Amino acid sequence: MLAAALGPAWLPAPASGQPPHVAPDAEVHKLGFRFIGKHELSSLDLSPVIATQGPSSLRGLHQMVAWVPFISDPKPLPFVPLQLQEDVVRLRQHYRRQGFPSAIIDYEVKTDRTRSEVDITFLITEGQPLLLRSLKVLGPGGAEEVPIPEDERQQIREAWAKVRSRHLGKRVQEEQVTQLHDGLITFLADRGYSNASVVPRAA
Repeated sequence: MLAAALGPAWLPAPASGQPPHVAPDAEVHKLGFRFIGKHELSSLDLSPVIATQGPSSLRGLHQMVAWVPFISDPKPLPFVPLQLQEDVVRLRQHYRRQGFPSAIIDYEVKTDRTRSEVDITFLITEGQPLLLRSLKVLGPGGAEEVPIPEDERQQIREAWAKVRSRHLGKRVQEEQVTQLHDGLITFLADRGYSNASVVPRAA
């Protein structure tokens, strides 16, 4: 391509789903995240989610001393186009679990003249978070009244009020829903309701 002959090429690729054209032995030279607009998650939150690996801050030093006996060459960081596209899916799923159902994940790829070194930047637009507006416990069949002994109702009301104050208005995260579910199961089991069933529902 003409752009490749003149200098670094920008290869968007995600819109078409086609992997960018690079050398067969191309390696990842840089890997980063660019956030568009306000964001709550950081690159430290996202790096463990993806499979593509970029060089660490110590890689340059490692390369400088690789000639020393018993010090191995730096681990290769191959650029795998399919893996990059799978990372987009991983990031979208992660954002949904973190309460961002409309997050937009894109990427751009730049190469050197030989197309053997690849710079990858993930472009993140988080969008509006999904906030918890209400939280209540329903009895069997959706009944507003939960069959709880009178002598335990006040204690349960107080505990539930603390749960509501901690979560209402906050971003809905899958991990927190799981914790609430498990906490309710434990709470009920401790009070003799060992067969209690708790099913989270969104409305």
